[in-house]
Amino acid sequence: MNFLGNRRIDLIIFDVHLENGGSVFEFLSVTRSNSKTSRTPFVLFSFKPSPKARYLAVLVRTSALLLGASDYVEMDEFDWAKFQECINRIVELHPVLTDS
Repeated sequence: MNFLGNRRIDLIIFDVHLENGGSVFEFLSVTRSNSKTSRTPFVLFSFKPSPKARYLAVLVRTSALLLGASDYVEMDEFDWAKFQECINRIVELHPVLTDS
């Protein structure tokens, strides 16, 4: 969260399952309440989710979108083309990313 500071951030891609503690929802809330990042696209990314994470995925996805996330992406194996497609869609929906 300290990283946000006064930097210009165009896109946030955040690991849903933090191994070092913390909360993706807390970080999402902070970015949405910060005037510099309130409109920054925020993608939650879940790579190789555990069985418990799979069970909770619908809840996490729905909560994230309600809190202002732009998208939720889940992959068992990293697929660069699918990931790029997601990012392209986000960029198209947020013209501010292409204005600079």
